Amino acid sequence: MNSERWKTETIGDLLSLEYGAGLKESDRSGLGYPVYGSNGVVGYHKKYLVNGPGIIVGRKGSVGAVHWSDDSFWPIDTAYYVETKKEDINLRWCYWALQFTELSRLDSSTGVPGLNRNDAYKLKINLPNEQEQLQIARILDTTDEAIQRTEQLIAKLKAIKQGLLHDLLTRGLDENGQLRDPIAHPEQFKDSPLGRIPKEWVITQIKNVCFLLNGFAFKPDDWGNRGLPIIRIQNLNGSQEFNYYNEPISEDFIIPPGTLLFSWSGNRGTSFGPYIWKGPMGVLNQHIFKVTPKQGIRLKWLYYAFDEIRQRAERAAHGGSGLVHVRREDLQKYLLAKPDEGEQERIEKVLESKDSNLQTEEHYLLKLKLLKKGLMHDLLTGEVRVRIDDGEGKEYTHKETTEKIEEE
Repeated sequence: MNSERWKTETIGDLLSLEYGAGLKESDRSGLGYPVYGSNGVVGYHKKYLVNGPGIIVGRKGSVGAVHWSDDSFWPIDTAYYVETKKEDINLRWCYWALQFTELSRLDSSTGVPGLNRNDAYKLKINLPNEQEQLQIARILDTTDEAIQRTEQLIAKLKAIKQGLLHDLLTRGLDENGQLRDPIAHPEQFKDSPLGRIPKEWVITQIKNVCFLLNGFAFKPDDWGNRGLPIIRIQNLNGSQEFNYYNEPISEDFIIPPGTLLFSWSGNRGTSFGPYIWKGPMGVLNQHIFKVTPKQGIRLKWLYYAFDEIRQRAERAAHGGSGLVHVRREDLQKYLLAKPDEGEQERIEKVLESKDSNLQTEEHYLLKLKLLKKGLMHDLLTGEVRVRIDDGEGKEYTHKETTEKIEEE
């Protein structure tokens, strides 16, 4: 059981934040050691400035962002690097402690964000002994490694799904649930404006498979604090902040959960959609289409088909470097390869299974991040002490943390 009380020190007592050195992009060799700016790695160079491993702290731009380099590195002049002042300071513990202090709060500029190191030096920090520092770092590293593995798995699952999505929307599934093969069975395919597709499929326009309805053109004066939430683009992307509308409105604009939506205004990437609305019943803003399948069209298959439509729409969208737009009259003319309803169902079931796997991993990732946040608070404040002997008490060991992650 750890009974020793921790000392309270200032960051300036424990470490110094040293300036990086300028290294223009044109002067970097492109190979060798990582070059760090405030946002992380910005390139590579044949020489290094700091012998690694080491810590980099954002000075300009991403103020207070904390990065770790296993290798020797070159911090440019928008970043600091860390040098410890005491031999009993574990550098990896220092990395976690600096993350926990949230240095971004010290932004000293109203224009270009900046971190004044003298302000950082005044911040107080709880200092455990060297053994506890090592154990704390090991526990938090284990949690972080689990997060990174899960993020990598999610990225892999997304890539697999995207490839499968393309195959299913161009080759489809036969009655046995097998992906058709245009090489082995060319007789099962035909030429079309969208390329080779199964010969039973029909090329048609978007307007023949669904209705596209613009949302309601709200004015800021229409917004209130009660009534139905107004669904806007930011809500499609996860925001839970709503404005409200409390006046009579056509049922056409009422959006219950499960409605298929597609934005006609947004950023290139994913802000166009498609989306299956999962939030509360609300009313639709004018920048979003309500997509209603016509007879013989399954909603979930159309949702997946619209992901491919979205990619084409973004390439053709008009606008500047910020928001771009797609016109309804243009979108309605887009061609789509349509299988019969039975095959639509087979396709959507395969893709729903992939989505389910993704959602499971994303939920697990969220739990890991919450676990990490709780551990950082408990361990870096000393509210819960790590065990460095066989004593009893409410303490963490590295083994117990690993088991807890596996249980999650």
